[in-house]
Amino acid sequence: MARTVKPLSDNEIKKAKPKEKEYKLFDGGGLHIVIKPNGSKLWRIKYRLDGKEKSKSIGKYPLVSLQEAREKLTQLKKQLLDGINPNEKKKEAVEEKPHPFKEVAAGYLDFKVQEIAHSYYIKQERRVEVYINPIIGDINVDEIVKADIIRLIKNIANVKTRSSKPDANKSETARIVFNLLEQIFRWGLHNDMTSNPVMQTIDKNALIPKKEVVHYSAVTDEREIKQIYRMIEEYKGEASTRNALKFLALSGLRSGNVRGMKWGRSE
Repeated sequence: MARTVKPLSDNEIKKAKPKEKEYKLFDGGGLHIVIKPNGSKLWRIKYRLDGKEKSKSIGKYPLVSLQEAREKLTQLKKQLLDGINPNEKKKEAVEEKPHPFKEVAAGYLDFKVQEIAHSYYIKQERRVEVYINPIIGDINVDEIVKADIIRLIKNIANVKTRSSKPDANKSETARIVFNLLEQIFRWGLHNDMTSNPVMQTIDKNALIPKKEVVHYSAVTDEREIKQIYRMIEEYKGEASTRNALKFLALSGLRSGNVRGMKWGRSE
């Protein structure tokens, strides 16, 4: 006997809180919503075709409302009755509507805005604007080829920004941009905006040289350590800077970690 499922209410979906692991709330007929650990809520429909269980994503709540999700369930059931494979129909729709890369990148950034710190979001948005869109932004995402990505990555060394230093090694920037491209293509693939596997054809380490790591010798002489601490005590600048220098000397942390540290992370 089939299990009776109580239909969801909009209020119930709004109040659903994220947990350590994703979980589902069922509305009946195969329609359910997945609550992700990051708080996002994604609609899916479970159905059977040729004796096999299938699943179809139909959008993100609240962009797709409960009523709209139910309407999509009704449409899917009609397609099944007509002998239409819903996922095949979706693939045809992807082929019919080309997406310029900048549209996919914008969709990815909109998706991530609630998940990442605002300062990091601004940096990622800036990387798309400065390094990526000028090269491939107007190209249909499905028509981007390996040569386009290689040209984009190699062009990073020629891009001048306000923070650029003369003769700066931009290999680290190139690696960050490459990783961002991988994330955008992956998001586009999972949201039916592209089926282009171009990033999988490129070896990042063969394309971008690794940044040379400079190791500095540690101060191990007790007299030198005392001298450094004495110099910190005699520092005449801001008290907050002097305290930060003391903390660096005592903790062994990197200066960037200390600058970005929040009170909640200290014990």
